[in-house]
Amino acid sequence: MWPLLLLVAFLLSPRAQAGQIIGGREARPHSRPYMAYIQTLTPAGPTICGGFLVREDFVMTAARCLGSQINVILGIHSVTASEWTQQRIPVLRPIPHPRYNQRNNQNDIMLLQGDSGGPLVCSNVAQGIVSYGDRMGTPPAVFTRISSFLPWIRRTMRRFQEWRPE
Repeated sequence: MWPLLLLVAFLLSPRAQAGQIIGGREARPHSRPYMAYIQTLTPAGPTICGGFLVREDFVMTAARCLGSQINVILGIHSVTASEWTQQRIPVLRPIPHPRYNQRNNQNDIMLLQGDSGGPLVCSNVAQGIVSYGDRMGTPPAVFTRISSFLPWIRRTMRRFQEWRPE
């Protein structure tokens, strides 16, 4: 049975190391192939987010992970070691929710379209994505409920299904 809470965002305390698991335990290597490690370049510098595949060409994450350059890494187990299973995919089109408000984190959800934000999983179903939490390293306090955004997710994925850059 999966634990009630899968920590997907890398919420680090000032004393934590990159990739350290806080409030959870290490998963069996490559047992969660849908998990995504997201590296983003923002005006404030590089940031790291979690996310997960919702289709072979879409990743779901938090809208606060938006940046000028976004790379999704799949097949990763260790963020500090290079593994032959890793696939680095540049994001072609990030699609934040149109009503995302970065001041209060409302509608903090984004789809990232790749060439081919970490879920809260209950009973093997993704129920939420980490929105934000305590910077002291406690488990995330706020999640975005995916079911509230299903019409937008379906509409957006349908609209961009055939979109490819020129």
